Amino acid sequence: MGAAAALPAAMNAVIARAAGGPDVLACVTRPVPAPGPGQVLIRIRRAGVNPHDLGQRRRGGGPAGETDILGLEVAGEIVASGAGVPPARISEAVCALVPGGGYAGYCVADAQLALALPRDIDAAVGAALPEALFTAWFNLVELGRLARDDIVLVHGGTGNVGVAATQIARLLGARVISLAGDAERMRISRGLGAEASINYRAEDVVARVHALTDGRGVDVILDTTGGYAKANLECLAPDGRILHISSGAPDGFCPPLRLIMLKRAMLGGSLLRPLPPARKQAVARALHEVIWPHLGTAYRPLLGPEFTLRDVAAAHAQAETGAAIGKIILRCDDT
Repeated sequence: MGAAAALPAAMNAVIARAAGGPDVLACVTRPVPAPGPGQVLIRIRRAGVNPHDLGQRRRGGGPAGETDILGLEVAGEIVASGAGVPPARISEAVCALVPGGGYAGYCVADAQLALALPRDIDAAVGAALPEALFTAWFNLVELGRLARDDIVLVHGGTGNVGVAATQIARLLGARVISLAGDAERMRISRGLGAEASINYRAEDVVARVHALTDGRGVDVILDTTGGYAKANLECLAPDGRILHISSGAPDGFCPPLRLIMLKRAMLGGSLLRPLPPARKQAVARALHEVIWPHLGTAYRPLLGPEFTLRDVAAAHAQAETGAAIGKIILRCDDT
């Protein structure tokens, strides 16, 4: 194992002691992990808070075989590497998509999913990139076959994935209509590149979409909630694609089959965490090629409040309200 300097034996980390609310989160001491072949060890400066983290806490555990430490995206610097990773990567500032372990002082990551950060991109911005970017790219581009001049309807225009989807679509030459819940969120979404934003609380979304598209409808829909099965299809142009990244509203998912057939619609969706490593690596390469040159200019995340690891319960409580605009970040080097 290559290393830049002697590493501590232990670190702070956050786990869920049981299934429940934010109060079940606990800051504990754990051994610093060691990178295996093809992996790097990252000294974490910042970690992103995601809906998946909230779900893992509510369930009281993550996928079998993964660490019980929460956290799926981090930013920091590489301090050690496993076999097959060039030693020159030691000390490299990176952000990384990880299968768990991000709410901690250190975590291991697939070296191919640890992307070098430009010098002018700090750790807070870096920690807000991986989960949203990987999710939006995989669904819009890989599954949704997004093409230049397509019109995309993005649910949750100021949510983390919505922010990523809007900017990815614009960089690829597509047009974006977003949904948002109030005037401020609509304004922010338009500032990120949406040519129009619809207040789904106050407007007839289907009617507005058809008015904005001269009655044609949209080519691709990214649905972050799963609660609009019929309305999505009514907004869709012929041969359109609908991608879901949420398992749905409490009353279930019941799309009208005849409308699917009439529109020749393709419905799909994905879960990023169980995606095979090779497919995640392919997304990482695409992001590095297409998005990375625009970091800090045509692509930027929205940043929300920061919390320390020891204040993680407050971070989760705020995330669950849905009131914050921007990515909630954990400071892992200030506990």
